[in-house]
Amino acid sequence: MATSSCDHAGRTRWGICYFFDSTKLRHTEEALREAQVQLQRWNVELEEAVHAKTVEVLESQEQLCRLATELNLAEQRKRKRFATELHDHLHATDVGCGKAENRPGQVRGDRSAGM
Repeated sequence: MATSSCDHAGRTRWGICYFFDSTKLRHTEEALREAQVQLQRWNVELEEAVHAKTVEVLESQEQLCRLATELNLAEQRKRKRFATELHDHLHATDVGCGKAENRPGQVRGDRSAGM
C-alpha cells in the first residue's frame, strides 16, 4: 500500500509506503480450515459411536425384557408345580387319615348316598 502527496506542479512532495506481510494470516487461516475439517471428522466419529452405543443399549434392553419374561414364566410354573404337589400331599394325608369319606356330591353325615 502506498500513498503520496503532490505539490501544485504535480511533483511528489512526500510518500508513504506500507507493506503488509500476510504470511502469518495465511498460515492462521489454513490452520483454521484444518481445525474445522478435524472437528467435522470428530463429529462424524462421535455420531457413529453414539449410534453404536444406542443400538447396544436397545439390544441389552430387549434381552433384559426376554429374561424378565422367562423368569416370570419360570416362577409361575414353579408355583403351579408347588400348588399341585401340596394339593396331592394334602389329599394323600386326608386319605391316610380316613378323611376322604366325602365324595363329590356327598355331604358329610348324609348316609343315603351310601345305601
